[in-house]
Amino acid sequence: MPAQSAGGQAAANVKPRKMSAAAKNRIAAAQRKRWAEYHRAKGAPAKKAKKRHMSAAARERIAAATRKRWIAYRAAKAAALSAAGKPKKKAAVRRSAVKRAMTPGAAKVEQTTAS
Repeated sequence: MPAQSAGGQAAANVKPRKMSAAAKNRIAAAQRKRWAEYHRAKGAPAKKAKKRHMSAAARERIAAATRKRWIAYRAAKAAALSAAGKPKKKAAVRRSAVKRAMTPGAAKVEQTTAS
């Protein structure tokens, strides 16, 4: 079944709309005019500043200063850790003691000593 258009005619009977070359040229010219008007009102874009380049000597001075800062940072960190001392590890619970506490005989011993 052919689809119905808004006018009620079948879509198969509708011919595609054609536009003359002159009409297309008028539309294109009007669009170019609108585009030019918009961009003229906006103003010309500002020129980009030139990129600044760094000499090899300047880069080396910056790298040396950065290395010096990192050495000082690591030395301060090491001094703080040695002054505080290493954190002590918690004593490990022996598994045999835990197993003894979990046996049924141990529970009876605890009950008799508690009462």
